[in-house]
Amino acid sequence: MNVFVEGVCDQMCPENEIKVRTREKLVHFFEKNPENQRVESARFVKAFARSAAGKTIEAHDLRTLRALRVTVNYLLTVIIADKRKPFHFVYDFIFDRLRAVRQEIVMQNLSPGDTLTLIEPIIFFLIYSRYRLCEQPLANFDPKICRQHTTECIQTALVCYDQGGEQENRYLFEAIYLVTNLGNVDALMRGISVARGMRSGSNRTFEDALKMSLLCWQKNYYRVLEMWSTQPTICCLAATENVPDIREKFLTTLATAYHSKHLTVPLEWLVRILRYGDRCQLQRDLQRLNVEIINGTDAKFDKVAFEKREKNLVHCREAIVEEKLTTHPFSLNIKFSTHAPS
Repeated sequence: MNVFVEGVCDQMCPENEIKVRTREKLVHFFEKNPENQRVESARFVKAFARSAAGKTIEAHDLRTLRALRVTVNYLLTVIIADKRKPFHFVYDFIFDRLRAVRQEIVMQNLSPGDTLTLIEPIIFFLIYSRYRLCEQPLANFDPKICRQHTTECIQTALVCYDQGGEQENRYLFEAIYLVTNLGNVDALMRGISVARGMRSGSNRTFEDALKMSLLCWQKNYYRVLEMWSTQPTICCLAATENVPDIREKFLTTLATAYHSKHLTVPLEWLVRILRYGDRCQLQRDLQRLNVEIINGTDAKFDKVAFEKREKNLVHCREAIVEEKLTTHPFSLNIKFSTHAPS
């Protein structure tokens, strides 16, 4: 029988942890005053720690719902905006502290509605980070771990919606689930089921995501890429990890269709139909796939050489997404009034 404990700590970090980490000199860079680097208890944020078997969970070591909301808001407004360190360093800190928040959601068995107020912004953060850090070396960022946690958080949100949690953002996160799993049969079946319960035309973002995933399942890669470029910023970000695989599958079709010893295909046309930001990125990808570049203006497809490729296309930052982040940015924080440490 599971025994859940309701938290009573109204700070971002319990007093016991503050004392232990201060004594053991385990104070993080972001938990010190930026002006004089002095340790300040108000800046401490509870770190993630695996639950020890047989250890009793005390109420004073768990935060109240208000404190959890304050913590999430603080991390995704104050810390994420701190420019003193590179973003992968910022990500590591926020990721760990948000993991502790997720742990407490389970420990306290929070209601679906309360869980959603915490999980939704965490999903935004993970999707954004996965894109922004996609070109970082493995020593700085592990995309597999980030994707795993993103998937877990999205699944948690979907369960909360199914259990009657706040429905205001449901269709947006249903859309995110679809575009992060383009063409996946399970995601499609859920999307179709959700669509049956909604009025046609009531949510364009969800309907476009469902259509996009269905097109991917049908292997209509041209339309998938076309729709990807027109999605709202967060959905465009979420789908971007699938883009290299979609482009490679599209190019596999083109390598068969345009296989010739004499004919070539204009690079400008490929840039347009594959939704590249410029010709340079396209050329790099074609070289990875053993496609010959002729005079810097055309591509020559050889089906045999293409099939012998040893490299695959990789997730990278895209001009389309960069433009969206500039012209249509989205907020990572939740609607919750908080007083962050000054």
